[in-house]
Amino acid sequence: MNLKSLIPLCLSLVVGVIVAKLAYDQIQKNKAGVTSDGKMTQVVVVRDSVAAGEELTPDKLQLGKVSVDNVPQGAFTSIDQLKGRVAQVTLNKSQAVSENFLAANGTGAGLQFAIPSGMRAITIEVNEFSGVGGMLLPGCHVDLLSTVPAEQGGELMSRTVVQNVQIIAVGQRMVSQPEKKGDEPQTFRSVTLLATPSESEAIELAAVTGRPRLVLRSGTDKDITTTAGVTASNLRGRQAARKVEQPPSTTPAVVYMPAPSSTPTPVPSYSSVRVIRGTVESEVRFDNDWFDPKATVRSDGKTVGTTPTTQPANSNNVTNTDTNTVSGSDTAPAGGDR
Repeated sequence: MNLKSLIPLCLSLVVGVIVAKLAYDQIQKNKAGVTSDGKMTQVVVVRDSVAAGEELTPDKLQLGKVSVDNVPQGAFTSIDQLKGRVAQVTLNKSQAVSENFLAANGTGAGLQFAIPSGMRAITIEVNEFSGVGGMLLPGCHVDLLSTVPAEQGGELMSRTVVQNVQIIAVGQRMVSQPEKKGDEPQTFRSVTLLATPSESEAIELAAVTGRPRLVLRSGTDKDITTTAGVTASNLRGRQAARKVEQPPSTTPAVVYMPAPSSTPTPVPSYSSVRVIRGTVESEVRFDNDWFDPKATVRSDGKTVGTTPTTQPANSNNVTNTDTNTVSGSDTAPAGGDR
């Protein structure tokens, strides 16, 4: 082998060994918690795993050594300092206990740790269908729907009762636990929601009047949507019409009658006489200006009344109408009048 190529190879091997040794020493130093000056301190750590909501009793705690440079912020150095404190999150074995992992001082064990000031925890009954197929977990945010009767005994209405409420417990499980391989899916019949006092009242009323249904939201969706609800008429494609009853009017109806006409009904200004000659019938009309229809003829042939005895020679007051055939032939006999 050429000496010029052997020398760089040997140098690279030496440098690699030195770097590996330095890395190994640093890893061992971090595992042991030893600093450059070798100072150690004792802090309170968890003996075994502690679930959220459990009280930290002395039998669950112990002292452990850590480097003074790696002491967690808010760590405790005495077990007596944790008397009556409750874990707010799950603590793993040998994990140092710090103030950030604990509920407020004075909080009791159980679900109380998960209820902020001013909020309430309310539990409703659910099944596989109203509980999103059993896929709800603590920490999910949901809306609550309910079907309620409409106003004045109308159609049923489905509407959103509350929105964006957090699930703090599913059954008696307050934290999400991964399912082990081969385990059967766990079913639950209750869900505990974190709500305000007014929302709790609405949830209770919805649970009494019907069976509420939970609707799962996205973990990043915090919007509140205003809806008017849906009725059967909306499903059929028609807007439900709300009939408003009008009170009966007490004012009597006024009927306006047309005024009577001042123009008198025209009266015929003539009189007529029907004349029959043989089989021909005709009508003669006399003007009332010179003929009085009320005049009578006495037995001696004289006229009583104001009717003139003769018709003016140049008057058009006498009118002959068209003749009509009474019986027999259409033409009158040549012998004259009958």
